[in-house]
Amino acid sequence: MTDHDELQQRLLQIWDQAGRPSVRQLAQRAGFSHMTASTYLNGKIRNQQTLEKLVVALGGDVTWIPDAWLRAGKEPPAEKGRRRTVDVLEDMLRELRMIRLLLQRMNR
Repeated sequence: MTDHDELQQRLLQIWDQAGRPSVRQLAQRAGFSHMTASTYLNGKIRNQQTLEKLVVALGGDVTWIPDAWLRAGKEPPAEKGRRRTVDVLEDMLRELRMIRLLLQRMNR
């Protein structure tokens, strides 16, 4: 297992211990879109604070995350309260894609 895989494996283990709530339930608890929760559960973990919020929403312990994050070769998190521009843009793009899909479904 690579260090990056450790992040996903630990998240999945915590999700399993929490009774495997639906992605929508997890997203609602964490305050994110279901797409963000799904992305992280599928291993595309891009932001340490987002990972921490998902783990907290699952009732898990977050003390392991900073060390695992660094082992995975990820950048340390931005100052508390500030997000990297790329993370903000990625979140906005995901939300816009969801809106587009919903609009397309409504127009059928």
